[in-house]
Amino acid sequence: MRLIPVLLLLTIGGLSIPSTTYAQSAVSQKTVTRFQRFVKRKMKRLKIPGIAVAITEQNQTRFSAGFGVRNVTTGEPVTEDTLFHIGSTHKAITATLIGVLKDEGTLTFSTTSGNYLQGSDIDPFLTGGTIADYLTMTGGFVGADEDNFYDQFGNSPTPENLIDFISSAQFELARRPGVKFVYSNISASLAGYLAVYATGGSTSQLNQSYSDLLHNRLLSPLSMTRSTIFVSEARADSNHAVSHRRNGSEIQVMPTEDYDQDPLAPSGSLKSSANEMAQFLILHAQQGVTANGQRLLEAATMETLWTPNPVSGTERYAMGWDARSIGDTRYLIHTGSFDRFNAIIAVVPDKQLGIVLLANSEQTGKSLTRACKLVIRRVIRGR
Repeated sequence: MRLIPVLLLLTIGGLSIPSTTYAQSAVSQKTVTRFQRFVKRKMKRLKIPGIAVAITEQNQTRFSAGFGVRNVTTGEPVTEDTLFHIGSTHKAITATLIGVLKDEGTLTFSTTSGNYLQGSDIDPFLTGGTIADYLTMTGGFVGADEDNFYDQFGNSPTPENLIDFISSAQFELARRPGVKFVYSNISASLAGYLAVYATGGSTSQLNQSYSDLLHNRLLSPLSMTRSTIFVSEARADSNHAVSHRRNGSEIQVMPTEDYDQDPLAPSGSLKSSANEMAQFLILHAQQGVTANGQRLLEAATMETLWTPNPVSGTERYAMGWDARSIGDTRYLIHTGSFDRFNAIIAVVPDKQLGIVLLANSEQTGKSLTRACKLVIRRVIRGR
């Protein structure tokens, strides 16, 4: 049966929110109300300055809102269009971009770094690693690699420095790719930069090339036009959040740690809004189809992105997603934290549901995850 959209105006706690519901909507008004109350309660208790949220269902944003302020000094309010740093939730975006390129025939998940990285001194384990290895965190990197990289190149290295680092004779992977799960920002970043190499982008301006590729192949088709990996662009936007730190009872605005040439940009540098991230979640919830009905990825490619690598064991890590389940219903989830921002995204494919929460404070505890799972559980259980 074809579902007929019915436009209505939700009024919850004095806040009027344009929304779309369906004849068989899985997201009840009661769920939205509880979700909103939970978020407000946690904000007050943890002294979180601002949070933006969105819940998507099928091809629509079911609910979106901003709470609190984007800057405690100016008192400017958070809206659903406020830009936040989304941290490592960006990994799912890089993986999806590579899925688009795979469906175009530009590369495959089995493409190795040896196809593009040059030099006789490169570790042969590294050249044998595949894009799938890097996206599922089984590329052979370990946490110490990132520390050693910053020790060698200082506090503001570039993407080109990262390629030089892993291509040098001094660098060796801890193990052969594909045998052990170790969460690594270098791993996901390498996957993103290999996408640049595969599409003929400039290897001397990797972040600009990655940004151009990301916008042309993924963000623009999703109408995510304000989203950016560059902090200078985000800060130039009139509606952006700044990071905060709680110092006792005081909440302080903090200087950014972000910079435009972040060498780990494909692993977690995007700044986006709840409304724009909602478009990305709709793409996943609809197995590769955008909100306006355009198929951007094949359903089979989406399944590959969502399938956890067996090597990751109980971590159940797929390509930029943690794969989880409640009963027999699976869901994908990922958190992000950087520059004193926190974020979480989730998708329940069988319910065509998506959720995003963005906060401009690092001291959210587990509140974003709990708020996200509140909605997931209620939808799965039909409440």
